[in-house]
Amino acid sequence: MPSRPNATRPIPLAEPEDAAPAGNRFLRLLGIWLMSDDHRQRTYAVRYFIGVANCIAGVAALNYGVHVGVIEAEGTRILTWAASAVMLGFYLILRTGLNKRLADPAMTEAKMLATISFLAAGYYLGDIGRSVALILLVVTQMSSMFESTPPKVARTSAYALVVFGFTMHAVAKAHPLNHEPELQIVYFFLLAIILPTTTLLAYQLHKIRNALRRRKNELEDALQRIQVLATRDELTGLVNRRHMGELVAAQIARMERGGEGFCLCLLDIDHFKSINDTHGHGVGDEVLQVFARKLLISVRDTDVVARWGGEEFLLMLPHADAHSARLSVERARQEMARTCVSEALPELRVSFSAGLTAYRSGEPLQAAIERADHALYAAKAGGRNRSLLDTDVPPSAVASPRQPAAPVSVVSC
Repeated sequence: MPSRPNATRPIPLAEPEDAAPAGNRFLRLLGIWLMSDDHRQRTYAVRYFIGVANCIAGVAALNYGVHVGVIEAEGTRILTWAASAVMLGFYLILRTGLNKRLADPAMTEAKMLATISFLAAGYYLGDIGRSVALILLVVTQMSSMFESTPPKVARTSAYALVVFGFTMHAVAKAHPLNHEPELQIVYFFLLAIILPTTTLLAYQLHKIRNALRRRKNELEDALQRIQVLATRDELTGLVNRRHMGELVAAQIARMERGGEGFCLCLLDIDHFKSINDTHGHGVGDEVLQVFARKLLISVRDTDVVARWGGEEFLLMLPHADAHSARLSVERARQEMARTCVSEALPELRVSFSAGLTAYRSGEPLQAAIERADHALYAAKAGGRNRSLLDTDVPPSAVASPRQPAAPVSVVSC
């Protein structure tokens, strides 16, 4: 079945670049220069810079210790240069896009392992400031829960426990006095509790995320079903009367903004009541369904077909004048005459009568519907199985005994 056009809201035009303040343009260009204009790459870069800020904090603390004379200068200098080189390497991989070739483009686990290694080295050098490395380790592991998978958090936690265990053992051997070995044992057991806890929290967070994702998908599916129920006829699957009013209103708005005109056509299946009376409502429903499918296939992809009520349908033909619209309807009428509309009754055929009108700029939609309705009545009065333009209806036939068309609910665009 051909896809049908849907009403679309006008997309607001983006603010011209020249109209933006100079300061905003500079910041935007600087952000693109530093982090790329690719949205996903920018997200990775933002996470990277957050990690860099933590690393800089640790390195700054070490160098401050060197400045005040409580931390070894040579080891701190080597660590500073090594950390700077690794941070620059990760940045270049991100900025050049080489990370896109990796299984994990965010390089989360690799960055975590490097960070843990430098924190362990800083812990060994830190002397009285060793607690800073422990704090940064816990902060780093906690933040990784939000951008990494539970297995990765588990691996980095295990790595951190092993590396810091060896580092604490080295600290205890290098400083056997002032209860340093006992203090390192306490620190290790604290890490042995905290790091597995972060892993368990990561698994819990992962479960919550999955539950929220499932709930989101369920809500999207429910919203889509509600949208279908609100805009489609249940029996035929065509656009319903209410939504057709919205689509026609949108077409009117486009026309008033300088677009091309369009036509409306009311169609009515001939002698449909006798089909229901003779063969039953089951056959009648089947006829409506087959009729709707065939009509959709017979018209253009840009045309919109709606079930208007009962056996009556409304066809909107955008970018068409009255003559071309009538030719299109006539082709559909001829196709319908050759179509079997019931599997139970292969010999059953149906025809339809149609009334067409061209929408006139500025008029109420109801006026156009009424003209099409009068033309439809004239087509039925003239023998059925035909289409008539409203301009071909003689004035004497305008006052039809048909009930006036029900008002159309129009949603303005």
